[in-house]
Amino acid sequence: MIERIVVVGAGLAGLAAASALARKGLEVEVIEARTRVGGRLHTVDGVDLGAHWIHGTEGNPITNLARRVGLPTVFVGGDPTYTGGWEHYALLTAGGASLAAKEKLHSILAADEFFEYVESWRRRQSPDAPIDRPLAALVDEYCSVRALSPEAETFVRWHVDLLARDDWAAGTEVLSAYYWDDGYEVYGYGDSVILGGFQALAEHLAKQVKVRFDCRVERIELPLDGSAGVRLHTSQGMIEGDAAIVTLPLGVLKAGAVVFDPPLGLAKKRAVEALGVGSLAKLALFFDEPFWARDRYVFGHIAEDRAAFPADVVNLLVSNGIPCLVIVVGGTLGRQLEAWNLDEATQWGLRFLRTLWGAHVPSPSRVLRTEWSLDPLAYGSYSYVAVGSTPADFEALAEPVEGRLFFAGEATDRTHWACAHSAYLSGLREAARITGDESLLPIRHFSENRRWRDQLERLSRFLSLRSELLDPVDIELRMGALEASEVFHELPKGELRYLALMFEPRSIGAGEFLWHAGDLAREVVVVARGVVMICEASGKLIREVGVGAVIGEYAFYVEQHRQAEARAKTECEVIALDYPRFRRFLDAFPAALHALLRITLERFIALERRTPGSSP
Repeated sequence: MIERIVVVGAGLAGLAAASALARKGLEVEVIEARTRVGGRLHTVDGVDLGAHWIHGTEGNPITNLARRVGLPTVFVGGDPTYTGGWEHYALLTAGGASLAAKEKLHSILAADEFFEYVESWRRRQSPDAPIDRPLAALVDEYCSVRALSPEAETFVRWHVDLLARDDWAAGTEVLSAYYWDDGYEVYGYGDSVILGGFQALAEHLAKQVKVRFDCRVERIELPLDGSAGVRLHTSQGMIEGDAAIVTLPLGVLKAGAVVFDPPLGLAKKRAVEALGVGSLAKLALFFDEPFWARDRYVFGHIAEDRAAFPADVVNLLVSNGIPCLVIVVGGTLGRQLEAWNLDEATQWGLRFLRTLWGAHVPSPSRVLRTEWSLDPLAYGSYSYVAVGSTPADFEALAEPVEGRLFFAGEATDRTHWACAHSAYLSGLREAARITGDESLLPIRHFSENRRWRDQLERLSRFLSLRSELLDPVDIELRMGALEASEVFHELPKGELRYLALMFEPRSIGAGEFLWHAGDLAREVVVVARGVVMICEASGKLIREVGVGAVIGEYAFYVEQHRQAEARAKTECEVIALDYPRFRRFLDAFPAALHALLRITLERFIALERRTPGSSP
C-alpha cells in the first residue's frame, strides 16, 4: 500500500503531483536540487527566462489553474508556428522595415506550399514503417525540385527555421519530418502570459506541500531483497518512500546524472537516447525608454543568413509593461548564445538590434541571459521528436516501474510534449495513477489536433487568396458544376464556394483524353460542360457522364494508377482538384466525404455486378 511518496523535482510536474496527492491525504515530500521551486519555470524581475506562454488559451489547464488561484493573464495573440497567429507578427528586414501586407502574405504562402509538400510526402510513407528524414532534407529537396527564386527560397527556409528553432527548440537538421507534430493536441486559439511571470504559479502550488531544497538525487534504488518501497540516495542522505515520482528533465536523464538501480528497461533507455532535447535561449535587454513600436508584441527578422541571426524579438512592454526586448533564439544558435560570456552575448544582441532599428539604439541598462543548455539540472529547454524517435517514446518514458517508480514531466506526455501544460498534466496523471482517482485530472476542455489545425490555417489562407484573384464569372461556372453534382449539391452555399475556389478549370476538345488507363491518378474532376466517356483500356464504353459528374474519385482513397480511360465525347469544360487539397476540404467538411463514399460504393457495387471479380 502506498502511503508515503517522494517526488523528485519541484518543477510544475512535481508540484502538480505533490499537491494533488497531499489533497488526498497522502504523505508527500518533494526533494529539489535547486534552492527555489519552478525548475524550468524561472521569473526574474518580471521576465520569464523559462516557460513564458500559455499556448492555446481557452481550455488550457494552465489558464484554468491561473484563474482559479487569482493570477491574472494577458492575451497576446497567436503564436504563428503554433496556431497560425500571423496577424500579430511584424516581419522585419534589415533596417527595421516591415514587410508590406502583400509581401508578408507572399512569404507565408510560400511556406504553406512547402508544408503541403511535406504532407504529400508523409502520405506516401507506409504508416506502419515510415522512412523518416530530417526536415532539412525535405527543405533542400523542395527548393531544388521547385527551382524557387532566391526570394521565395529565403521565405521558405526562414519560416521552416522559425518552426524548428523557435517552436521545437531544435534545428531542421535533427527534427523529424514525419513525426514532429504527430498526434500533438492544441487548445483554443491564441496565447496568453501570466502577468508578473510564470513562477508565481509554481510558488502557489508549493504552498500546499513540503519541499526539501538543495537536495540532489544521485541514485534511485528499487530494493530487490524483497522489501517494498524506494530508496533515494541524495546529497542529504538516504530518503525512503513507498513510491517515488521522478520528474527529472530529459536532458538530465540523457546525461546519466542520476543512477537507477536496477537500470531502466530497454524501452525507457531507447526513448531517453532517441528523443531530442532542444535549446531555446533568451537574451533580455532592458532599456530606459522604448525605441521600437510600443504596440507590437513580436518582431520577426527575415534574414538570408539564418544561422547567425535569430528570428524573434518579444516586446514585454505589451504584456508586462516593461521596456524590455527579449531575443528568442532556438537550436544551435541558442546553444552558442548560452555558451558565450555575458558581455559577448550582450554585444551580439546589441549588434542585432542595431541591424533592425539603426545605430541610434542605446546600450541596455541591464541584461539577463538564460543558460538552460549548460545547467546540469536541465541540460536543455524541452523535448522534441528527433529523427530516429517517435511520439511513442514519450509514452515509454511515462510507464511506471514495478508499481513503485513513476515518471512525470513534459517529455512524458504523448499529446502535449514541450509545454508547461504538458508538465502540469503529467503530474496530475501520475497522482491519479497512484491513487486510482481519475477526478484528480482536469475536465477535458476544447482540444484539437495541431496538424489538422495547421492544415486548415493553410487552406484558409489559400482560399482567401483565390477569392481575391478569381473572376466572379469563373467562380459561378465552378459553382454551377458543383451544384449539379450528386456528391456536392447538398452542401451549404458557403462551403460550396470554398470548394469552388479550390478547383482549377480546364478545357478539353472533343476526342481528347483527360487521362489514359495506367496514368498515375493525381486529381478528382467534375464535368462543368459537355459529355465525358469512361472506357475500359480496350476502348469498350463503361458509361457516359455529363454536367455535375464526379470522376477520378476511386484513387483518392488509395494512391494508384488509373484503371480506365476518360475521353471527351464533345467539347468539355471540367474543373479539377488535386487529391491533397481535396483531402483538406473533406477533413473540414465531412458531409461531402460521406456523400463521396456513398457514390463510390454504389459505383463499385455496380461494376462488380457487371464484371464479377474486377477492380474499378
